[in-house]
Amino acid sequence: MNLGEPSLARVSLPSFRARRNHRAAQEDAASVTADTGSHDTQSAGSVDQGPQLVGLHLMVSAAFLVVGGILAALASLQLVLPDLGSGIAFLTYGRIAPASRILLVDGFATIGLIGLAYHAIGSLADSPLRRAPFAMASLATLSLGAVAGALGVVFGLNTGITDLPAPIWARALLVVGALLATLAIRGTAKAKQDSLGPAGWYLVAAPIVLTLGGVVGLVSVSHGIPGALLTAFASGSVHAFLVLGTIGVLYFVVASLSGVDATEPSNLGPLGFWSAVLVSLFLSGWAQIYSPAPDWLETISVAITLGALVPLLVIATDLGLMLKGRIASIRNRAALRSVVVSGMAGSVAVVASILLAWRATSAVIAYSTWVDGTRVLLLLGAIAFSVFAGHRLIAGDGGTLAVFHSKMSLAGLVGVTVGLLAGGTAVAFSWAAGPAVQAYANGGIAWKVTIDTAEPFLWIAAISAVVYAAAQILYLIGINARSDEPLEAPEAPPEYELEFAADATSLTWKGLITGVATLWILAALVAAVIPTMDDTDRDPTILADTSRIYQSGTAEFDGRNLYISEGCGECHTQVVRPVGTDVGLGPVSVPGDYAHESPALVGADRYGPDLMHYASREAIDVVILGAHLTDPRIVVPYSTMPSYSYLSDDEVQALVSYLKTLE
Repeated sequence: MNLGEPSLARVSLPSFRARRNHRAAQEDAASVTADTGSHDTQSAGSVDQGPQLVGLHLMVSAAFLVVGGILAALASLQLVLPDLGSGIAFLTYGRIAPASRILLVDGFATIGLIGLAYHAIGSLADSPLRRAPFAMASLATLSLGAVAGALGVVFGLNTGITDLPAPIWARALLVVGALLATLAIRGTAKAKQDSLGPAGWYLVAAPIVLTLGGVVGLVSVSHGIPGALLTAFASGSVHAFLVLGTIGVLYFVVASLSGVDATEPSNLGPLGFWSAVLVSLFLSGWAQIYSPAPDWLETISVAITLGALVPLLVIATDLGLMLKGRIASIRNRAALRSVVVSGMAGSVAVVASILLAWRATSAVIAYSTWVDGTRVLLLLGAIAFSVFAGHRLIAGDGGTLAVFHSKMSLAGLVGVTVGLLAGGTAVAFSWAAGPAVQAYANGGIAWKVTIDTAEPFLWIAAISAVVYAAAQILYLIGINARSDEPLEAPEAPPEYELEFAADATSLTWKGLITGVATLWILAALVAAVIPTMDDTDRDPTILADTSRIYQSGTAEFDGRNLYISEGCGECHTQVVRPVGTDVGLGPVSVPGDYAHESPALVGADRYGPDLMHYASREAIDVVILGAHLTDPRIVVPYSTMPSYSYLSDDEVQALVSYLKTLE
C-alpha cells in the first residue's frame, strides 16, 4: 500500500458524460487545480477544494463511527451485564445508548453522506465544488452539533423526546449545518441542473428534507400526543434524509462501476425517486399503530409504509439493469461488495419496517428488540456500507485491509441483526403467551420471563456489536490507504431491450425542487400540522387531571425531570395498547391521558416493563423502591436495570414520587 499518493490517480472510473471533461483533474484527488471559488461565479486559477473537503468529511465521519460504535457496543453489553459501569452517571445505559445514536446518525451517517454528495454532484454536474466555504462551515457545524448533542445527553440533558434526545441548542447547530450543506450542493448542482440523473436527484433532495425536518424539530407548540406527533415527523425527516442519501450514493457508485452514463434519463428512475421520497417520510409510521394517535393517521401511515415495496422493487430493478452483464468485469470488488451488502440490508430493513406496520405482527413485535434490529439494518447496514462503497470508489479497492474490514463489519452486522430480530420474535411470543393463557401479565415479577427469553439473543447481539465496533477501528486506521493497482473501467455495456412502454424521462431543476418541497409539505400537514390543530380527544382525562399534572418545584416534577435526564424512556414505554400482549397492564391509553405532559413519554422500546399504570399494578413500598433504584439486583435478582447509586437521597425520593404518580 502506498499512503503518500491520492487514490483517483490510479482509479480509472467510467467515462460517462459528467466526467469526460475533467479526467485530468482525477490525476490527483487530494489537490486538484480547477476553476472554482467560494461563490457560484468561479475565478480562473483558483483551487478546487472539493477533493480535500470530501476526504475530510470521510475522515471525520469515520471517527464518529468508531466512537459511536464503541458506545453502542458498550450499551449492548450492559443489557446482559447490567453492572458494567454500574454507579457511574455518564456510563449508564439510558445515557450512552441515545448518545451513541446521536454520534452515528448526526455524526457518521450525516457527514459521510454529505461528503459523498459533494463528490458525486461535482462529477455529475461536471463542475468543481461551488461555495466551498459553506461546505467547510457545514462540516464544522455538523460535527460540533453531534458532539454537543451526545455530550449533552451523557451529562443529563436528555430532552425525553424519542429519536430527538439532544438538547435543542445542539439540534439547532445541526440545522444550520444541514442548511449550509444544502446551499453548497445546490450551488454545484445548478451547473447541470436539468440533467443530473437519478443519483443527482436523490443527493439534491436529501439535504433539503434534512433541513426542513430539522426546523420542525426545533418547534414546540403543543403538549401531549399532538406534540409527540410533531417531533416524530421531524425525526422521520432525518430518516428520510438517510434513506434518500443512501440511495443516491448507491446510484452513483453503481453507475461509476458499470460504466453507465449516470446523467441519462431512465424509465424507472422518476417512479423510484418520487415513491422513495414519499415513503421515506413515513417509514417510522409503525409507531402510530395501536398508539393513542388518531385512527386516520394510523391508517395513512400503514398504507404508505406498506407501499415501501414499490420504491424497493423499482430501485432494485433499475440498479440491477445498470449492472447487468458487467459484474464479472468490475475490478473494484470492495466497492461492489459494499453496494451488495448495502442493498441487501436496506431491503431487509424495509421488510422489517413493513412487518412493524402490519397490524397483525405489530401487535406483538412492536416495542420489542425488533425495533432496534430494524434501526441497525438501516444505520449500520444500508447507510454504513453505502458510505464504505463510496469511499472505496474514491480510494480504490483497498487491498487486504479493506477485505478484512468488510468481512468483520458484515459478520458483526449479521450477528447484531439476527440477535435483535430473532430475540424480538422470541420475546413477542412470550408476551403473547402469558395473557393468552391467563398465566401472567407482562409486568412485575412476570417480567423475568421476558428477561430469560431475551438473554441469549442479547448476548449474540452484544458480542456482534463488539466485533462491528472493532472493525470500524481498522477502518479508521486504514482510511487513507490507497490502491496501487489501476482499476480500469468495464467495457461498454451489452445491448439489451428494456421492456417498459414509457419513454425515458428526466426531471428539470424546477420540477425536482418543487416536487420535493410539495411532497414534504403534504407529509408535514398530514403527520404533524393537522394532528396538532385537531381538537378531537385532546381534553384531559380524569387520569391526567388527577395524577399527571406536575407543578414546578414539587418532588414529582423533579422526579419526572430525573426520569427524562437519566434516559429511563430508553427501556420503558408508557402506553397501553388495545392488543393481547398488553392485557393486564391497565386501561388502554388515550390521547387525553397525556394532555398535560410535554413531552409525552410514550417511548419506543421495552427492555423493561411498561410503566403507564405502574403504581396501580404494583404495591409500592417507598423504601423498597428506593433501594431498588440504588441497587436493583439486591431487591430483584433478575433485574437488568442499571444502578442509580450516584443519585442523592433526595433525588431518589423525587424519582420514587414521580413513579407513584403513574397510576
